[in-house]
Amino acid sequence: MRHCHVYVKNSNVLTAQKFRKKALLQANAGVAEVASTAYPDATQFDSYSHYFDPKLTVENPRWILVDVKAIRKTRLLSLAEMRSNPDLASMVVLQKGSRLSITPVTATEWKAVLKLLDKPK
Repeated sequence: MRHCHVYVKNSNVLTAQKFRKKALLQANAGVAEVASTAYPDATQFDSYSHYFDPKLTVENPRWILVDVKAIRKTRLLSLAEMRSNPDLASMVVLQKGSRLSITPVTATEWKAVLKLLDKPK
């Protein structure tokens, strides 16, 4: 079981807790399942931590975690390869200014990504 560290802007915790059951792990090249609801990252409240912020509270955290469970390892899927697929043209993570982070993925986009991953490179 691994943790996915998520930065929450303002009080967007409720939105962040609505993760889909499946996820793509860009850094680890794989497909994972979200195994928990979101919860505050305790390091932001620890005065010895790099992430410590005295203004934050458990009710209003800036960093949250979800536990993820690996389902299968995959090959690396580049952003260039994803951008070349017309089914992914509107994918949030591929838009200018987006960061590789937690972003929504439609059912059509999810199927297209899995199809790309199953295709030999």
